[in-house]
Amino acid sequence: CLGAACADAVFVSVVDETEEPFLAAPFDGILGLSLPAMAESGAMSLFGGLLASGAVGERTFSFFIGDQGEDSELVLGTPVEKHMAGSPVFVEVDPTGGYWQVPLDQIVVDGTSYTLPDSRAVFDSGSALIGGPLDVMTSIASQIGLKRDCSNAEELPTLGFVIGGHTFSIAPAEYVAWEGSRCSLLLHAVRLPGPPRIILGHLFLNKYYVSFHLGEETARVGIAVAAHAPAVTTV
Repeated sequence: CLGAACADAVFVSVVDETEEPFLAAPFDGILGLSLPAMAESGAMSLFGGLLASGAVGERTFSFFIGDQGEDSELVLGTPVEKHMAGSPVFVEVDPTGGYWQVPLDQIVVDGTSYTLPDSRAVFDSGSALIGGPLDVMTSIASQIGLKRDCSNAEELPTLGFVIGGHTFSIAPAEYVAWEGSRCSLLLHAVRLPGPPRIILGHLFLNKYYVSFHLGEETARVGIAVAAHAPAVTTV
């Protein structure tokens, strides 16, 4: 059961795991919400089971990834308007491979556009960073130009993803992580089979409230700027 929504589903229990990286992981398990095509069987698709049982009326779920001090939410059914700072942009999903993925028109960094033939943007709540092929991530990091001493961290360009003709931007303060006086880019290399795929994880899902619509024939995603509570400044 997720709240009051219940359905029969197959539960896989892990009885043995390595200390690295699971010992320090801030989670207790994995809740798979990919397209049904990725599930091992129909019984393994939790959202499909919730729909089949009638526990969820609308074929939609969404994520609100809260800032520090805010609660994060998985919403089953109608997206929550208070989590959106504007109207969503809807883009049809390419269901190949079972990913929640859409065509990626371009990546834009400091006025330079990167067009990857047949590329896709994958919305992945199980990833924390922005990921993609090594050569692409290397080129983007080089164009961003973060200095080793972090002296230009506040002067870096905006990182933009052009999807459905709209540019969804990530600011330097959102893609640079700090640990004391040290800093790093929240980008990493990852290779998925098939066409070039850029993984948009929590970093993107915190800035944008994304809703996932599983239609009878086609699927789509809605992308809206997330409405976060104003930061509280303590003196």
